[in-house]
Amino acid sequence: MRGIFCILGLGVLGGVAWGGELAAVGFAGEWPVVAVEGDAPQEVVIVGDRRWTFDCGDDAELLVGRIVSAVGDGDGRVYLLDGPLGRVIILDDAGQVERVVGRVGEGPGEFHGVWRAVVFDDGRLGVAGGCASPGFDFSADGTLVLLDEVGDPAGRWLLSAEAGGAPVGMVRDLRHAGGPVLAVTHRGELSPPDWMNIFELSLVDPATGERSVLARTILTENLRARSVERELFEVFAHGRCDIDADGRVAAALERDRWSVGIREPDGSGVVIRRSLVPRLRTAAEKAAILADLRVTEDHYLLADHDPVVGRVRWRPDGCLWVEPLSIEPRPGCLACFDELAPDGTLRRRVHLQFDQASLAADLVFLADGRLILLDPSRPAVSLYRLPPPSCPPPPSMSPPSHEDAWPSRPGSDEAQRNRSDKRPSGAPR
Repeated sequence: MRGIFCILGLGVLGGVAWGGELAAVGFAGEWPVVAVEGDAPQEVVIVGDRRWTFDCGDDAELLVGRIVSAVGDGDGRVYLLDGPLGRVIILDDAGQVERVVGRVGEGPGEFHGVWRAVVFDDGRLGVAGGCASPGFDFSADGTLVLLDEVGDPAGRWLLSAEAGGAPVGMVRDLRHAGGPVLAVTHRGELSPPDWMNIFELSLVDPATGERSVLARTILTENLRARSVERELFEVFAHGRCDIDADGRVAAALERDRWSVGIREPDGSGVVIRRSLVPRLRTAAEKAAILADLRVTEDHYLLADHDPVVGRVRWRPDGCLWVEPLSIEPRPGCLACFDELAPDGTLRRRVHLQFDQASLAADLVFLADGRLILLDPSRPAVSLYRLPPPSCPPPPSMSPPSHEDAWPSRPGSDEAQRNRSDKRPSGAPR
C-alpha cells in the first residue's frame, strides 16, 4: 500500500536542513556560492549507440514483470531490477541472461521489495525496497539485503529506520561508483493524529554498512490536513544527487531554483547557482499528476510549476550533468542536460537522442557512463553507449565545429517558460 500524507509543520534536526533558502547552508555548512551567468555557450546533440535490446514481452524466453531500475558492474554486466516479480536479472555485456537471483520473503537473503540496487567491487549485490517520492511503500523496511557473488545471503544493512524501533522505512535512491554508497532514504513514524517523516542523505561504508548522515530533515504532518507539494518535496530524491568514484557528492539543493551543491570528501564544498525560469504546468498536466498519485486537489495542493532541476549525474570524465526541466529537448531528443566542467564552468547544453525511444521513456545512468533505456511503450530494455566522454576546452578555444552544434540563442531560457511540454506528467523523471 502506498499513500500520500499531509504537511502540518517543518522541524529541523541537528542544524541540517534542505529546501528553500536553508538548503545551501544545511547540506554541509557555509559553503561559498558561485553564480554562473548567462546561458550555455554551446548546444550539442549526442546520439546514443544502441548495443543490445533485451526483450521483456509476452513471447520472451524469460518472464519479466516490470523493470524498475538497473545497475552495472566493472565487467560490463547489467543487473535489471524486476519490481513486480521481486528478483534481479543479470545480463552479460552482450545483453544475454547469465542468471536470475533473489526473491521476496522474510528469510536470509530474501528481499523486502526490489527498487534500487548496488554492485560492489567484490561481487556482492545489495538490493533495497522502496518507491518514488512522494509515494510510500508500507512493505519496505529500509534495509539493504546483501547477496554474495554466487547469490547466497551475505547480510543485511539498515539504511533507513532506527534499530529496535518500529517505523516504516524505504530507500528512494542509491548511487555507487566504487567508493561509499550514496543513499537517499525516507522513514516514517505514526503518532496519531500526526505522522513524522525523516528524510536523510547518507554515505554508507561499502565494507561495513556504517552510515554517515550528510543531511536530515523532519517533517511532521497532520493526517487530517491538506498536503502541499512544495513543502513535502524531497530535494535529494527524483535522481537529484550522485556520487563519483572519488567520493564527491553533487546534489540539487532547492526545488524552485537552479542550485547545485558539490561536496568534497573532506566535507568542504561549493554551491553553484544559475538563473533559470521554472516551467509553468498546464491544467492538463496537473490533472495527470494528480491521477498518477491517485489523489484529488482537495487532498494535495500542486505547485504551479515544475521543479527547476531534474536529474544530477556525474560523467566518467569528471563533468557534471544537471537536467534543466524548463528547457525542452531538441526535436527528436529525449532529454537535455547542462554540462559543468570539473572547475564548475558551464560548458554546453547536451541533448540526448536515442532510436526507438518514446517521450515516455526513462533513462538510467550507470556509473561507468552507459545508459539503460526503460520505455513503457514497448516491452524491452536497451543499453546505449555515448561517444567517449571528454569535457570540451573553453568555448573561446573550441568554437562549434560540426553540424550538431550551434550557438545558444539569447534569452532561450526565458522563452521556455510557457512552452508546450511533451512530457506526460510534468514531473522529474
